[in-house]
Amino acid sequence: MGFNGAPPGVKDCLERGYCSKEKNLPCLAESLHGESNAIITAAKEGISVDSTVLYCIYSPCRGCANMLKTAGIVEVVYKEVYDGFPGGPEYLRSLGVKVRKL
Repeated sequence: MGFNGAPPGVKDCLERGYCSKEKNLPCLAESLHGESNAIITAAKEGISVDSTVLYCIYSPCRGCANMLKTAGIVEVVYKEVYDGFPGGPEYLRSLGVKVRKL
């Protein structure tokens, strides 16, 4: 399981009460995408994600799609296309990852 959020022990914008980017400052807690957090959590627990299916709300961004392919994820099931990378489903298919929309 993974979710968008800051690394463990780092306060995110909600916990600090403001977003540093809104104050033209560098992001203090660059969030990890849920896909990244899911793979990292599995690795920490000694669980292989090779040949598995990833379920997510939004289709992955390009960086996460590349990471999913590298990790051995064979299928991605999503509910909505991520508007930050609308070509995500097609990009995953071009990598040889099966894609299914709920």
